[in-house]
Amino acid sequence: DHTEYSTYTYTKLGNKLAIAEEKKPIMIFDLKSGQFEKEFSDVTSYSSGLVFSPDGDVLVSWCHDNSVYFWHTDTGQKLARIHEYSLRIIEPVYPSFHPTKPSLVTFCDKRRSMRIWDIDYKELLG
Repeated sequence: DHTEYSTYTYTKLGNKLAIAEEKKPIMIFDLKSGQFEKEFSDVTSYSSGLVFSPDGDVLVSWCHDNSVYFWHTDTGQKLARIHEYSLRIIEPVYPSFHPTKPSLVTFCDKRRSMRIWDIDYKELLG
């Protein structure tokens, strides 16, 4: 017998749950209703780090193509992409939002540094 194991990651904010599974789109579920809401099918690589913005309007994913993607949670639209190199193909790299300021922190292990990105939500969301 051969059993395949899948690798996945998830993040939760309020009633929203985002799940990323290897070789599949990021999916959003409503935990209150238990219903599937949408998927982000424009993912180019396995996402191993997910985080919602504090207001839940933006989902950020770190992908194994060494990119950090910003997604609009209501529309599923890819809003932006930044490059962040990591050697951690096995271990997830989790970007994190500041809880009250419009900032995101990412980790670049090639340079052994963290970067803080100022986020302009009005520009990002259009």
